[in-house]
Amino acid sequence: NVCIGSKTGIFYCFTQNSTDGTPLFQVPVGAPIYQTAAASQDGDRIYFGSEDMIPHCLLTASGETCPEWDPYPIPGQSLFHYWPVVGKDKVIFTSMPYYPTDVIFADIEDFFGSFTETDWSVVEPKLLEHLKTNPQYQTFFVLDALTGKKAYDTAAAHIGYHQDAFVPPILLPSNELLLLYRG
Repeated sequence: NVCIGSKTGIFYCFTQNSTDGTPLFQVPVGAPIYQTAAASQDGDRIYFGSEDMIPHCLLTASGETCPEWDPYPIPGQSLFHYWPVVGKDKVIFTSMPYYPTDVIFADIEDFFGSFTETDWSVVEPKLLEHLKTNPQYQTFFVLDALTGKKAYDTAAAHIGYHQDAFVPPILLPSNELLLLYRG
């Protein structure tokens, strides 16, 4: 199947054998869809986000919302540049931040001044605390792939990109995730 969102807020899915352009299904979601969709590893579900910052999950066979899916709007300005990354039981959504990094880290910048990557065991709890206190700064979300609920908090406020050339997370066969982190 070929699935694509539209700026009119309709998500379309076409079969490869469609000769007349009739979609297998079309689902209105209420906000523009600029994000590329991603399929689950078994191909039964498809994930995408709309510009009202809602993560969506549809059954690829019917276009119905996945039965257990009950997401929440995630903070951020847009999902335009960032596509979901799907693992075995998690799906990752990354939003474009409302705030630049100097604002995100302003009240804890002094704390980070002398640390290196080897000090992660000290930095991670401080960053987690900062993001729990200021959830509007978080842009990296690990969701349960069945429910759309946050699977756990991450210490990733603003993952690496430059001039909107996003560096996507890399999902390894072990279900481990690698990401470029710029803080």
